[in-house]
Amino acid sequence: VPVVSVEPRSDAPSLWHLAALVTCPVATVLALLDATGTALSANAIRVSASRLAALPLPIDDDAWDVAAGAARRGDVVACGEAMLLAHGLADRRDVLDFWRSRLPS
Repeated sequence: VPVVSVEPRSDAPSLWHLAALVTCPVATVLALLDATGTALSANAIRVSASRLAALPLPIDDDAWDVAAGAARRGDVVACGEAMLLAHGLADRRDVLDFWRSRLPS
């Protein structure tokens, strides 16, 4: 099974900020758009290092901080909601609902 690792640069935000970024609804939708049909299962997403490196950074640092805190607490849904706000997409309930439908039970 291939593994992609993320190693932050010295000027990068905390690991919790990076966790929030790579697990957020925006990252999921972008990965699906790029990688549909490339994984071994119809329900899986194949993520490349280049896709992770190309993820757009949030525009709202305060909301990103909230998302990082939620990630640290293990609150995946609150993290996703905060990351939509951080990306300026708080009104995209459809994206959040789609992302939530893909979360493991």
